[in-house]
Amino acid sequence: MDNSHNLSLKLNRPVFYPLYAALITVILYTIILLFCHIAGMDNNTILSGDLYQQYIAFIRLFLDSLTSGNSLDYSFSLFLGHSTVSTYAYYCISPFNFLYLIPGFSFSAMTIVIIVAKHALSAFTFQLFLQKTLRKNAFWSILFSVSYALCCFSVAMQMHIMWLDALYILPVLIIFLVRFAEGNSGLPLIPAYAYLFLTNFYMGYIVGIFTALCFIGLLFLKKRSVSSRFRMLLSFLLYVVLAAGCCAAVLLPAASDLLQDRQGDTSGFHLFSITLPDVVNNLFLGEMQSLGSPIPLIYCGLPVLLLLPVYFLSQTVSRREKTVISVIFIIYAASTQFLPVYMFFHAFDAPNWFAHRYAFCCVFLLLSIACKAVPELSDFSHKKMLIYIFVLLLFYSVMIPIQALELTGYSTNSQGWFLINAFFLSGYAACIFVYQQKRHLRILLPAVSLLLCLELVINGCIAVNRNNFGYHPESEINDWENRQSAAITTLKASDPDLYRIRTVGEPSFNAPSYFHYPGVNSFATTDPLKVRELLSSLGIAAPFMCIYDQGYTPVTEMLLGIRYAVDLEDSSAAVTRTKYSLPIAFSVPTGILSYSAGSNPFQNQESLVNALSNGDYHLFSTINPDELAISARNMQVFQMDGQIIWQHLSEKTFNGIVQYTYPVNDNRKLYCWIPTGNVSTLDQSAPVIQGQSSPFSLASYIPIQAITEGIPAEDGSSDISLLFSAGPNFDYTVKDIFFTLYDDTQLEQVYQDLSALPFRIDHWNDGYIKGTATTTEDRPILFTTIPYDKGWTIYADGQLVPSGVVLDGTFLAVALSPGTHTVEFIYEAPLHTAGCLISAACCIISLILLYLRSKKNAKTSIKTEEGSL
Repeated sequence: MDNSHNLSLKLNRPVFYPLYAALITVILYTIILLFCHIAGMDNNTILSGDLYQQYIAFIRLFLDSLTSGNSLDYSFSLFLGHSTVSTYAYYCISPFNFLYLIPGFSFSAMTIVIIVAKHALSAFTFQLFLQKTLRKNAFWSILFSVSYALCCFSVAMQMHIMWLDALYILPVLIIFLVRFAEGNSGLPLIPAYAYLFLTNFYMGYIVGIFTALCFIGLLFLKKRSVSSRFRMLLSFLLYVVLAAGCCAAVLLPAASDLLQDRQGDTSGFHLFSITLPDVVNNLFLGEMQSLGSPIPLIYCGLPVLLLLPVYFLSQTVSRREKTVISVIFIIYAASTQFLPVYMFFHAFDAPNWFAHRYAFCCVFLLLSIACKAVPELSDFSHKKMLIYIFVLLLFYSVMIPIQALELTGYSTNSQGWFLINAFFLSGYAACIFVYQQKRHLRILLPAVSLLLCLELVINGCIAVNRNNFGYHPESEINDWENRQSAAITTLKASDPDLYRIRTVGEPSFNAPSYFHYPGVNSFATTDPLKVRELLSSLGIAAPFMCIYDQGYTPVTEMLLGIRYAVDLEDSSAAVTRTKYSLPIAFSVPTGILSYSAGSNPFQNQESLVNALSNGDYHLFSTINPDELAISARNMQVFQMDGQIIWQHLSEKTFNGIVQYTYPVNDNRKLYCWIPTGNVSTLDQSAPVIQGQSSPFSLASYIPIQAITEGIPAEDGSSDISLLFSAGPNFDYTVKDIFFTLYDDTQLEQVYQDLSALPFRIDHWNDGYIKGTATTTEDRPILFTTIPYDKGWTIYADGQLVPSGVVLDGTFLAVALSPGTHTVEFIYEAPLHTAGCLISAACCIISLILLYLRSKKNAKTSIKTEEGSL
């Protein structure tokens, strides 16, 4: 008995509480995944949405570059070729990502491990904060740590794996800030902030703003002179600057990259219209509005709701502290109503999706004050608690019919959730009343613990299941990865030259980064607007930050150096070689400098070919829309004021079908292009081609529209048809529709003309190409289809030559004297050297400060010992 009692006392020591909080979090989150059919055998993979389309691909690319010795500054696997510094700085530098290198784990399985580990670490560090800063060493405090780790933001944002680092770093920073405000050294802030900025600079900014507000508040909690506060504030700023400086080797090139690509970014902020009741409503169980919700994801357990008035009505909490907390909340509440504040809190980067990304900072404050309020429960009257709970339930019941009107479209309130919230609130209230009467009743803590764990699991399941993108079966992801990996590996082994691959029907548009091969359909975190505008003008789907596998013609495949196509819709991932494929670079005349895109993509393709060759080729024959036969089902098509109207005949219950037919008596192909920028709809949707995926939906910046190829008639006639599904819900207004016939009889001649002076590559890797170029007086420009980035340096015969940019600032080019030259293209991220020097200098300064502080502490210790003697 004595041994078991001693063991129980040892295990109940507060030093173990952070571990207990982490362990409970792991158990509860695993239960959530099991209920959502994600963890376990033959279930869905956790990879979904951006986690699936971007993050894992970039992490794989980063680790592959790291282990293979390839450039960390540049990759031909990102977009058509792009700088990687900002991509890696945003997504990849968390030390947790190195767990992916452990053999024997799939990326899906390891992603679950990493997400669970970050949630657990969040509980661990929050518990440290409660014990070291708020002096909460009671066992019940663990419940607040678990609530922090499994708050709505944390669980809903699990797909943003790189944002979760901020959650476990924030409590550590607050611990150091409180100690600094109390007169201890602030030097630990330097490595803490440096770690924060390195794991994700965007969330680093968000946490930095929040911690700065907290530190200013801490300075006012105690009476100090103005000069003392000012000195401490300057010291705080010095530590933050030194931390950022230590990261300059990464952050400075990343900033240069982002600023370069954001110059053409025309996106704007949209402040969602939300009210205070909307925000309060999101503190209830089950009211998480999905990832696209404009309402802050601040749910962190119903006990927080019950304890808020206890804190603010407490007589033991100072008025100064309540004022500081209230001011911080007011500042964040202002961001929901005032656009400048909203912009500032998001680092002036428009959060069109996933609004209020700083919501976890508010959760941190809510849980902190709730934890402080627990000891005050004994002095909080039954009457006040009953009135408060009645008001809460009344508010919630009133919100149900109001939000049922769908005035905002964000409501998930229901009678069922009212009953569930009432059940939990009643359970907590009963525990509080018993606690006030019999504080030492042992059943109270287990009862509250079970209630809260059940509540967090319920809400966690809701948050995970309300994912906007859905989840893919593990078998489907494995099949896709195995087929594409086998195809790409075979290609790399059989043809090691530098060329581009286009994949068709892939489930991830970022497969080039996923498998580290030069591709065209991909996604970039930065925004090379010039490239997307050029490709869009040629009829290739390139919206937002994506290049899709739609809209290519033999002409564009040839010009972009697409040598192979991998068809993943084929069960064997068939690989076909394009008939004509130009090298990445070749010599062209000066006519390329005068090329300008028009509104017709077919004419643009033809004009570009002629500009590159000084030729007079005719590849496309324009067809007047009146020459095509039009048939429609549930639609009428007519012209009005120079526009073409597609209008449903019925109540829009069924899809409308519009079919354009043209007789083609030879081997020519019929193509169509509809500028989606001219499509007017009530939402961001537009006609979609039957059997294809969303080539007509509107994009945030430029059209996603892709050239569409006609399909031969099934009856064996010479007709070719373009079949459009207009969708059941909307009518469409189109200003222009371009139809053309493509004739490939001249394509071989074009290819022979353009490939007459190819750039022959001797050696290449990411960020470096060396080869031989031949130029003539007629063709003095070495033209490349490498997107222009600041950072490229070109050497001809060992001599530095000026690099140029052609096609409206899109592609890299260089003018050479007539003759044969050895040309090297070398990429180094701008400000890389300056960043390394700044990092070295800031690290040295930090070490000097640490040394001086240790000497000062040693002298103080000696004096103390001498005084005691």
